[in-house]
Amino acid sequence: MNYIIKNPKEDSNENCKENIFIAYDEDGNDIGCAYVYPAINHYQTYDYPFRIYFDVQVGIEVDDICDNTLREELYQCVFNRAKIIRKENPDLKAKFYTGFMYDAEMMECLMKKGFDEDCTVVMRNDYIMKECYTLSDEFKVREMPLETSDEIDAYKTLYDQIFIRPLDKGLLAEVKNTEGFRCIELFRSNEVIASCTLRIENDIGYIDTMYVMPKHHGFSYGKVIMTVALEYFSQQMISAVELEVWKSNERAVKLYESFGFTSVARNIMFPALEI
Repeated sequence: MNYIIKNPKEDSNENCKENIFIAYDEDGNDIGCAYVYPAINHYQTYDYPFRIYFDVQVGIEVDDICDNTLREELYQCVFNRAKIIRKENPDLKAKFYTGFMYDAEMMECLMKKGFDEDCTVVMRNDYIMKECYTLSDEFKVREMPLETSDEIDAYKTLYDQIFIRPLDKGLLAEVKNTEGFRCIELFRSNEVIASCTLRIENDIGYIDTMYVMPKHHGFSYGKVIMTVALEYFSQQMISAVELEVWKSNERAVKLYESFGFTSVARNIMFPALEI
């Protein structure tokens, strides 16, 4: 089967045309496609690699022999494009990830290309804090109600600057209705230093998000916001606290371990290749 691979004529809603590759047969039919998508935010640091996601798909009408050849050519297209994106951010580390869905066959194929398994670690604290923590006068804690559209939009603006994936407002609405949901901000001199979102389910507290604003890294504020979160859970008389973190985020893992969290499970995510 003869085919040609080229970029579309226009950008898509969420990606630029240079990151998209479409395979056409001799009759102009679409028989396969691939894309690469860089996920980098305004506050990315060298310690935590930004991600370049990709996916490769071949139509079911393509025979097995041509399928392997076309799939490999599409992979080379996105891999070469990823290297260009990588060069545009020389001050950061980058990892090349497969798509958002786990695929065992894809995993096996990519492992042969030098990809490593990447995973998140589920960490648990069965002891909670036994003592209350008193903030010094320089710190203030405020709960964000997230009730009005303006409050949600303000939170989304902040969230999207920190995390790779933009905030899903629909998912936030679901989580917000769970027991014990709290969105807590830590202030100093009327400036947001750190924040976390918490919830309770089946007598277990969950830390869904936790971050320190990048300009305030290095001042142990992570310990302060973690202590505030654990104090809240201890007041609710729950049995344990859980959170999930990327294994590669070594700084965060060490912070949680210092508070008595231990790894209890891991979730295999996408294969990754540092480029």
